[in-house]
Amino acid sequence: MKVRGAVLREMGLPRPYAESRPLEIVEMDLAPPGPDELLVRVRAAGLCHSDLSVIDGSRPRVMPMVLGHEAAGEVVDQRGIRPPGVRRAVRQAVLF
Repeated sequence: MKVRGAVLREMGLPRPYAESRPLEIVEMDLAPPGPDELLVRVRAAGLCHSDLSVIDGSRPRVMPMVLGHEAAGEVVDQRGIRPPGVRRAVRQAVLF
């Protein structure tokens, strides 16, 4: 399946980031959910201080990297997982 994400290809670019443009929104292939996994259609995602620390190079990571690990959306597919309150079309906050 196709997904879009904010990809960081190089850390430590100068500020302001509106000019150096360290992130690029790209379309990528994602494998479908496996057993005991959920597929969530993300409607909103944000970058936190941890992400900014990766962008500025103070928390080195392997590049390229998709940033943003706090999101909100709704469940669109479940593969065996049935936690309480989680079902298709239910809005969820996701941290990963």
